[in-house]
Amino acid sequence: MKKIFLPIGFLCSILPSTQAFAGELGFFEIIVRNQKQTQSFYSNTLGWKFQDMGAKDFALISNAGAKGALLSTTEKMNHGSSVKIFFKSQNLSDDLAKIRKAGGSVEIEPTDTGGGTWIAEFKDPDGNWIGLICEGNDLCAQKR
Repeated sequence: MKKIFLPIGFLCSILPSTQAFAGELGFFEIIVRNQKQTQSFYSNTLGWKFQDMGAKDFALISNAGAKGALLSTTEKMNHGSSVKIFFKSQNLSDDLAKIRKAGGSVEIEPTDTGGGTWIAEFKDPDGNWIGLICEGNDLCAQKR
């Protein structure tokens, strides 16, 4: 079977979705240098699974809780003008330990932002600055 590359607009139209609300994450791309290394990083730290879309520079993330993809580039990446995204966590300390072990760097340790919400931030091996958010869980920042 021949594989073809599909544009993002088409992918968004065929992926399962729920009723959208203003401000919800609709789709995200993480720009990476090394597709295999970054897929391994996110598989090992956040449990993501990837779907090959027939292009070596594009992999759809199938279980991130929002529509997203990894997009490879050989161009110089500008990290000064990026958008920060936050992914849900059940235990920030456990997830940050996995991130360190997989080659990421923790930039902001678990921080109580009030109201039962905790955040932490890390960089993946490509230098992308990503956030984790944990809400309403007594284990948000506790070590198990």
